[in-house]
Amino acid sequence: MFEARYNRIVLPFIFLFDLGILLALYFFFFSLRESHFYLLLAILWAVPSLFYKSYHVPRTYSTVSGIRPMLNSLSLFILLYYFGILLRLFPIVSPSYQLYFLVSITFIFFFTTLSRYLFFYQYRLKGKNIRRAALLGRDFSADSHQKLNS
Repeated sequence: MFEARYNRIVLPFIFLFDLGILLALYFFFFSLRESHFYLLLAILWAVPSLFYKSYHVPRTYSTVSGIRPMLNSLSLFILLYYFGILLRLFPIVSPSYQLYFLVSITFIFFFTTLSRYLFFYQYRLKGKNIRRAALLGRDFSADSHQKLNS
């Protein structure tokens, strides 16, 4: 299913999906009509996301290692967002709305990343993304290769 399409289709879709969630939540909490806030927010999310590759689902057995890129990019995004508020790049609104916004994106990104990791982990455990496997050993012959292909 995702053999050759994973890098070309799935990864950009995951990145754009995360960006869409972020922009939708920002609109939901602040309902701003000025587009430069959304552009700045998209840049603030894109830089840490591309740096830490939070859209990529790593091949690991540890759940913590699987969600670590998202947690790193999310923490850097929150730091950049906080500095953006201090530098008055974003509008001054109630601090409780800012906190609700940051907590909601943290929970939503955590659970989407966790579910994405578990989905690909189960998919990879079933071996559905392996095209060909060569078994090498001392007694690997043409007959055993023929048996594997049939």
